[in-house]
Amino acid sequence: MSRFAARKWCAAPPCNHLIHERLTMSKHRFARVAVLVAALCLPFAATYAADAKKEEFAREVVAKPLNAVSDLMKAQKYAEAMEKVKEADAAKDKTAYESFTIERTRAAVAQSSGDMATLAKALEALLATDRLSATERPMFMRTLYASYYNSKEYTKAIPWMTKFIAEGNKDDQVGALLLTSYYVSNDYPNVVKTLHAEFAELIAAGKVPSEDHINMLRNCGAKTKDKALYAEALDMLVTYYPSAEYWDDVLSRL
Repeated sequence: MSRFAARKWCAAPPCNHLIHERLTMSKHRFARVAVLVAALCLPFAATYAADAKKEEFAREVVAKPLNAVSDLMKAQKYAEAMEKVKEADAAKDKTAYESFTIERTRAAVAQSSGDMATLAKALEALLATDRLSATERPMFMRTLYASYYNSKEYTKAIPWMTKFIAEGNKDDQVGALLLTSYYVSNDYPNVVKTLHAEFAELIAAGKVPSEDHINMLRNCGAKTKDKALYAEALDMLVTYYPSAEYWDDVLSRL
């Protein structure tokens, strides 16, 4: 057995564990790679297990630099670890499995070093494949749109949030994040559409829409100079949250 004998390693930044098996070289100088990437922080965790139904291998030109990432991550030498990822990525004629493994490792190193731009690119590459499990895919999407949202790249976050919802995934925060992203991106038609749907559902259930969201609708009316929309929101405010301020606004428009 060569010096690439299998052993597991674990990098340990808070809420992130990257477990990577050392690569065992076969007589054809290929190596089987099993990478478990977990928890691309933000509050989310994801794990990966190699498909037990089929054996996939990485060539030494890819396996060797990826093996080196282990010790570099332990030593928190993230810049050097990323250079090893780039070295593996520079290999010619990479297989789909090699590319996938490289991107998983890149994502883990980027997360650990706080490189959100690289993390996002790696996650997009992973999500473009069919190799993520049914559990991983929504977790990786959630990590991706949260990364964009936290970086205030709302127009990049929106497509991933809508895809997340369209694929039937559930999350308590995604609706609020999507609404905020529409609003700060000045996408008022989608804000209005989202709020109208929300209000209709709440009212049908005998509940009262939030004052903040009604005011958001009123602001959309003001920003788009839609008098009817503004009046609709103002009517809701005096109905559900009557105050001198709101009544003064009503009277000033008579």
